[in-house]
Amino acid sequence: MTIVAPREMERFLARPPAQTVVFLVFGPDAGLVSERLRALGKGLRERDSEALEVENFEGNDIADEPLGLIESAHMVSMFGGKRLLHVSLGSKSIIPALERLLKDPPQDARILIEAGDLKRDQPLRKLIEAHGNAAALICYPDSEQDIAALVDATFAEAGRALDSDARDMLLAHLGADRLATRAELEKLLIYTHGQARVQRADVEEIVADTSLLAVEGLVDAAFSGDLTEVDARLQRLRAGGNTNAVLPLLLRQALALHRARLELDVGKPLDAALQSLMRQGFGGSMRQSLTGQLKALSAPRLQQIIDAVHQAVASTRSLPQLAEPMLDRVLWTIARRSGRA
Repeated sequence: MTIVAPREMERFLARPPAQTVVFLVFGPDAGLVSERLRALGKGLRERDSEALEVENFEGNDIADEPLGLIESAHMVSMFGGKRLLHVSLGSKSIIPALERLLKDPPQDARILIEAGDLKRDQPLRKLIEAHGNAAALICYPDSEQDIAALVDATFAEAGRALDSDARDMLLAHLGADRLATRAELEKLLIYTHGQARVQRADVEEIVADTSLLAVEGLVDAAFSGDLTEVDARLQRLRAGGNTNAVLPLLLRQALALHRARLELDVGKPLDAALQSLMRQGFGGSMRQSLTGQLKALSAPRLQQIIDAVHQAVASTRSLPQLAEPMLDRVLWTIARRSGRA
């Protein structure tokens, strides 16, 4: 039985064990599943120092006709090399075919099964995990440490420097899916081609949803009490996008700060309150500004801000034509209250 631990994953992919015949690569992160399948195929080729003949199968076809996969696995390659059989799992069970292959393993074929998230009690996962000549590779979404390591490795390989505040912003906006993360990093590297150093402004310009970044920057400026920055960011946002997301994010930040401020008031350390905010989805790039906001805003003042945002939301729902002036009013109210000692 081989369940590949995360700390062993890179070594396993680079040099898959010779006795392993069936590899199940699965998990909720489809991008990471795809990436590890490619790495596994590369590792098998490099381990055996030869090209692999690849054949693709659909899981539902195998369920309807198990002999197709079995015969292909035991077939002698036309060119004398080994064969790689890639199976995309469908809705039907392929266990009958796999049981026969695990009982009578092929000599010159390896089976790679690509699947989505599988619970512990799922029959396919239990079958693979119970056999010594099979391996289960679980692909969970990247942790913050995984994303940080990927960002650092990507820029090191490209020979590029990344400013610390740009790195913080990247980490705050990456991680939903491994392929999406790599795509965003590649986009950023292409956009900054020829630059020795990548800066925060580059990340704001190119990574992920730039309209969301613009809204988050506006909200943060308001809670930091920076009236000039609020005015500039609001004008840019209205010129290049819409402001529908501003009020919900204002309310989200006000509620989160209020909870953290109450924690401080009962003796919780500042670092602990900030960690609580990080767990609610506020990125590391905001740590400095959140620190200032927590110090500047009392719980009663934050409650007043929450009430003002609620009133603005209610007003714009009943009178949509007042949306712009109401947003201006609530942003300036927050900025003034945040900037007042």
